[in-house]
Amino acid sequence: MRATALCIALLAILAISSSAVADVRDPGLVNKILMYGTFETPDLDAGQQGVIAFNLTNPYNDPMTNIVLNASIYQYVEQETSMMLDSTWTHEYPKFEGASDPGREARFILSTLGSNLSTRVSLTVLTSSDMPHGGIFSQGSYLVRFWLTFVLDGVPAKMASPGYWSKEQFMWATQEGAGCVSPGCVGQVNLTRLGGIDGILPDTAFGVKDLIPQWPFYLFGTGAIFFLLLAFFYYAEENPSKFPRTARAFAGFKGRLVRVFRPRKGRKT
Repeated sequence: MRATALCIALLAILAISSSAVADVRDPGLVNKILMYGTFETPDLDAGQQGVIAFNLTNPYNDPMTNIVLNASIYQYVEQETSMMLDSTWTHEYPKFEGASDPGREARFILSTLGSNLSTRVSLTVLTSSDMPHGGIFSQGSYLVRFWLTFVLDGVPAKMASPGYWSKEQFMWATQEGAGCVSPGCVGQVNLTRLGGIDGILPDTAFGVKDLIPQWPFYLFGTGAIFFLLLAFFYYAEENPSKFPRTARAFAGFKGRLVRVFRPRKGRKT
């Protein structure tokens, strides 16, 4: 009897544990942890700072505990240009404000997040004018990846976004017929080939481009004012009864211009 009871208890524990693991890996729930619709990403002028903000959500029926979310800037892309922010990257920026050196990885820690609740995460990005960035008419973007660990009902879980693997590794794990055999797979994604993670999170990005020069705006503004005044003076000249003083002043100004330029023409002939 004791042996039977012990077996039943052991089977119950295993069933609960496997149910928790399966629940963690449910794609319909994993997709709600970092939802695209909650992301706010900046388009910055080089040298400015901005905020990446998004919701971290617990879509499960149990609290998430011991939550650690790492966000790291890992790649720069611009049209056909692509550079990795690894040991070969010689620029100090971009980086997250308050992050440890070199500052391209920020960490968010939360002890508990209740079932079906969300918390807002905000990360401040710092940039510089001398780091690679887009031009006035081209967009340069920095890609940000995420690594998340937490505990759900006593079972540890880890999730990551595609930036942690090469394109070849990701294709190898997600291509049709990727050798999926339960429990290492969810749908057609072989999670075992991605290091045995429990879910795939989205990447995000922020844009950096050249400052738009201010002098064209001042030039256009000055030109608009000049032509507006010139139009008014010509109108006053055509209607001297409405603006007699302005008409006389404009006529005198035109006369002085004629006296200045006419002798020069005479000397050239």
